[in-house]
Amino acid sequence: MHKDPPRRYGSVDALRRDVDHYRRCEPLDARGDGMRYRAGKFVRRNAARLSIVAAVALVMLSLVIFYTLRLAAARNAAVAEAARVERIQRFMLNLFDGGEKEAGPADDLRVVTMLDRGMAEAGALERDPLVGAELYQTLGGIYRKLGKFDRAEILLQSSLAARRSAPDSNTEDVVKSLVALAGLRSDQARFDDAERLAAEALNTARAQIAQKNAVVGSAVGALGDILEERGNYTKAIPLLEDALRLHSGPTADQSDLASTMRELADTQFYTGHYDVSESLNQRVLALHRQLHVIGIH
Repeated sequence: MHKDPPRRYGSVDALRRDVDHYRRCEPLDARGDGMRYRAGKFVRRNAARLSIVAAVALVMLSLVIFYTLRLAAARNAAVAEAARVERIQRFMLNLFDGGEKEAGPADDLRVVTMLDRGMAEAGALERDPLVGAELYQTLGGIYRKLGKFDRAEILLQSSLAARRSAPDSNTEDVVKSLVALAGLRSDQARFDDAERLAAEALNTARAQIAQKNAVVGSAVGALGDILEERGNYTKAIPLLEDALRLHSGPTADQSDLASTMRELADTQFYTGHYDVSESLNQRVLALHRQLHVIGIH
């Protein structure tokens, strides 16, 4: 019916072919050869398959973006950790050089003098609070072993405060600070505070850390140790047994395992379970022999 006779169908067969084209959603002979028209027909004709292809492409693109972001985050975390380790190494080197790089370490450098210098220098790390927190805890632990509880308290409290306030801190570090401070409170015979801090560490660890993590084991063991110190052996034993289970395994730290086992052996002894205590102490002795092999020639 086109006004231009050459544009009309030349025969019934030509009309029938276009009807078939129309039913199969194929381009019509009566229409032009424009790419937009042919592309539209192709899309409508293959809508189901194209939808599947688009969905697969979208999933693949999403996966690529997801893993790219994860790799970038992991790379940034690794770079930050490397920088942190480098700063700690630099700090330790400065701690031993006596303040004069050309002179080297002083001959009469004593441990307490060195720690006092480290305590002063650690305070200068305000731009990287997590590095400062790590150093505070390390120095606080050494002061605690030396019996300098007042200085240890300042450092361990500073470490905990820094880790709690740092936006990029992680739960494991906070739990470690709580455990360290709880141990100091136990040494100071401030058992109420010690038990409260250890319980907070354990509750935080169980709520936010994988249950087979060694940090969870240290929190469980810390609370068990404090309950043992308080004479509450019936509550201490299951906690120490749980800590022993968490510290066991092929990748576990054997020194932590031996320490927890020794605490459990002592607790079993105090409750009159002498056979169990002896068996545990025999295992502790075997572990120490593995850890501290002394060759006899």
